[in-house]
Amino acid sequence: KKTISPNLEVIVLLESAGGSVSDYGLAGRHLLRLRNACGITLTICVDKVAASGGYLLCCTASPGKLYAAPFALVGSIGVLGQVINVHNLLEGRGIQPLVFRGGKDKAPVGLLGEITHEGKQTTQKMIDQTHEAFKAHVIKARPILESHIDEIGSGNVWLGVDALNLKLIDDIKSSDEYIEEKVREGV
Repeated sequence: KKTISPNLEVIVLLESAGGSVSDYGLAGRHLLRLRNACGITLTICVDKVAASGGYLLCCTASPGKLYAAPFALVGSIGVLGQVINVHNLLEGRGIQPLVFRGGKDKAPVGLLGEITHEGKQTTQKMIDQTHEAFKAHVIKARPILESHIDEIGSGNVWLGVDALNLKLIDDIKSSDEYIEEKVREGV
């Protein structure tokens, strides 16, 4: 079994406004495995934006190794689900949309089917559960945020300078500044 030489640092230049929870959740797991490998320091630098899924990835940085530029947008610990529904529009034109489901909670709100109160409740419950899982990931990856997760888990974004005060990041520094620092150190 090969071991990684001590003091190996992986620098990730992260720019992301977010996206699919499944995709970002999987990428976050991979980064956590990397961070937790013996002898590896995972440094993450954000120059422009790390929101929602992008911030989920940021949380995987090694302690003290999450940096953002002063005007980078950071945060958006929230979940969004949206759908366009044309059921009433079609019915108003004499078209009867038909939707068949196998399971009462399969696609509770969709493009063609009638929107029901139960369908909206089911969808909101799924969104809320995903949001709770997102906040739990943030707390597990960056325990320093646990005491004010409800404040920062609102879906809001902050400039880097404000994110530092909220402990969403560890320091104000662009990727260029960080890499220049490492070069000067002779690394």
